Amino acid sequence: MMKSLLLATFALLATLAVSHAAETSPAARFFVILYAPGPAWKPGVPMKEQGLGAHRAYMQSLHDGHKLFAAGPLLESNGGLLIVKANNLDDARDIIAHDPAVIAGIFTAQAQTWATAFDAGQSPAQFLSTQP
Repeated sequence: MMKSLLLATFALLATLAVSHAAETSPAARFFVILYAPGPAWKPGVPMKEQGLGAHRAYMQSLHDGHKLFAAGPLLESNGGLLIVKANNLDDARDIIAHDPAVIAGIFTAQAQTWATAFDAGQSPAQFLSTQP
């Protein structure tokens, strides 16, 4: 089930990226990084008890360096999703390669180029507070 969720997410993001790639500046692109449990993931152990302190610190350093646009856990699949700013796919993959949770095998991760097709024009907090 998790694999199908991850594949569906990648398919949607890939479709958006391909259909709007021409509108994206080559100097500043967004990339989605999708995390899944890796070989060192402890089944049955909550995410907060998986030893992700160094991963959290790494995410903070990406945020502080203005590379991290958004990040958070995927609660139903024990994974995570990041939207990062990088110059190219290799740079996004380099972010993955330096992630302590990936190095430790707690997570595996894949990067995909992403282009915004629609934008709410609001902060996430404003968007979440609007009525449907």
